[in-house]
Amino acid sequence: MGKIHFRNSIFIKLCTAFFFVIIILFLIGYSVYFWGINKVRDEIIQNVCVTNQNFSYNLNNELKRIITLQYELTNDWDLTKLSFGIGDYNDYEESLIVLNVRDKISAIKTSSQLIDEIKVIVPAIDKAIGTNTIGEIMPESMELVKNYKDMENKQIIYYNNEILLISEHPQIYYKRELKPNFLIYATINSANIKKFLRNMSIYSESNGFICSESRKMIIGSNGNEDTQNKVKELIDRNKGRKIKLNTNYVRDTFTLNEKINGTKYIIVYSDTGVEDIRLVRYIPEKVAFGDLNIYSIIIWLFAVVAIIFIILFSKSLYNTIHEPLRKLVKAFDKIEHIESVVTIEHHRKDEFKYIYDSFNKMSYKLHNLIEQVYKQKILVQKSELKQLQAQINPHFLYNSFIMLKNRIEAEDIEFASEFCSELGSFFMFITRNKKEIVPLKNEVEHAVTYTKIQHARFSNRLTVKIDDLPKEYENILVPKIILQPILENAFEHTLENMEDGGILEMAYEVSNNYIDIIISDNGEIGDHKINQMISNLSRTDVEVTGMINIHKRLRLIYSDKFGLILSRSKYGGLKVTIRIPIENGGDR
Repeated sequence: MGKIHFRNSIFIKLCTAFFFVIIILFLIGYSVYFWGINKVRDEIIQNVCVTNQNFSYNLNNELKRIITLQYELTNDWDLTKLSFGIGDYNDYEESLIVLNVRDKISAIKTSSQLIDEIKVIVPAIDKAIGTNTIGEIMPESMELVKNYKDMENKQIIYYNNEILLISEHPQIYYKRELKPNFLIYATINSANIKKFLRNMSIYSESNGFICSESRKMIIGSNGNEDTQNKVKELIDRNKGRKIKLNTNYVRDTFTLNEKINGTKYIIVYSDTGVEDIRLVRYIPEKVAFGDLNIYSIIIWLFAVVAIIFIILFSKSLYNTIHEPLRKLVKAFDKIEHIESVVTIEHHRKDEFKYIYDSFNKMSYKLHNLIEQVYKQKILVQKSELKQLQAQINPHFLYNSFIMLKNRIEAEDIEFASEFCSELGSFFMFITRNKKEIVPLKNEVEHAVTYTKIQHARFSNRLTVKIDDLPKEYENILVPKIILQPILENAFEHTLENMEDGGILEMAYEVSNNYIDIIISDNGEIGDHKINQMISNLSRTDVEVTGMINIHKRLRLIYSDKFGLILSRSKYGGLKVTIRIPIENGGDR
């Protein structure tokens, strides 16, 4: 009985339908989850952007306020008197004026936490007035005065790893080919910037920096420098998505998500509005969205529970439907292979109880029919098979013993010993192996043994070529003694009459579902004789020869598609093809 196709199984269809229902529910749940997660993610990013904008705004205001205070100081009368030498005053009075200027710049310093130092450089009196020191102009300060006119950026410069906010007098003196009267610059060192960046941190593991492409400046908090540089490369390429916020005091804020050194970051940067200075904040996603991971775990836990539920449902369905059906199919298989009466026991009073009872009744009726018809036919066929097999007898026994006697008299003991061994193997196969069906390997070995015995008689006038049986076909089951009679026919009716040049060949050809064993010789035989032999194979009114015997046995055991095929060989003699199926024992 053919097996139920996998796709047509009711069990598979029910499981598939249930699986698709679960998948649809899961996809709906996941879509809602995904929408909610994205909404929360957007809110988190929005908050980070707002915070970044607020601090950008504060930094913008702070820098502009400091610059404004510096420019107001350029109009101070005391500073003007010092730089232009206005008035007649002694050293004491000059010291008072200098102290007065220092008090004014100290007031500017104390007004901002970013300022580390403010200095006023007055070349006319060779003095540098600072909040901490007053003295002669140091070489590095004088170098700043000389280089200032050639610097690309004015007002805000990045000099010696520090940010300097500079106000000069007269303004843009370098364009009017004048010498500066004085320079005021506030120093904002990296420590103050880092402190400012740390104050804006929302998360403990977030980091930030300010940068300017034109100044080649990057000052960051305590983050990894390699990560900072890669973040700066990204934002310098203006990569990112512009965020629209309800604030108008900062021009633009952008965000992007990038993986850097194996970690995915949320990067937010804002233009401060002070030239090209940007304020950047980058946060690991797992830190920003850490609380959301629990929802991801929940959705996957739901998926695992759904899969377990599908498995349990499938198992229950298997026990309820598929197992009883499998039991029924198995029972039909037993009937198909003509076993004894097949019955199915089922104690539950359900739909399968009715089916099983009907099957048991059918099984009893079918068994009675088999007993009356089929088994009687099998017994007749076996009887005919035994009768045909009994007609096979070795006709060469007499000649073999004469040859053995002659060799012993000629004292050829080695040949006689080997010949006795081959002869013993030959008769052992016939007498001791009582099985009607044997592996093809054993049948071929018996045929080779017979050929060696005959070749001993005709060695001076016969060439024998026997191919090796492919290993994958050694276990094919065949009727006993189907090759030896064919070889015997070749020796007795063709090759025995030839004085020399005899050829005997046994080869194999394999097709999709059968193997051909081909025995060819070069004996003299006419077309009429070959046609007559072909005709005799299918007739029932002729004497049963060894060849007809084999042909009938093969057709009885297998089907009409198999048996012997006779034709002329490539050597000019008879070609006998023994065709047997390979699905009954091959190792393919």
